[in-house]
Amino acid sequence: MISYAGALAIDPDNDRCWQNQALLLEQLGRYAAALSSYNNLLDIYSRTQPPQAALWVLDKQAELRQRLEQREDNP
Repeated sequence: MISYAGALAIDPDNDRCWQNQALLLEQLGRYAAALSSYNNLLDIYSRTQPPQAALWVLDKQAELRQRLEQREDNP
């Protein structure tokens, strides 16, 4: 996490960093933080790539929201 934070401080539009950070946070079970990283990734995509490129991120966010809801239902 420290390495990603450092890299993003240098280049906040580094989509690979945001993607890898989101994946790491997801693996750590930090779904809300992963969603935030995916939001940043969507922001970058909206400025630099065609809208279709973000569809997989939207799918991933929906999956994480479902995991968060399940976690809240079963504390």
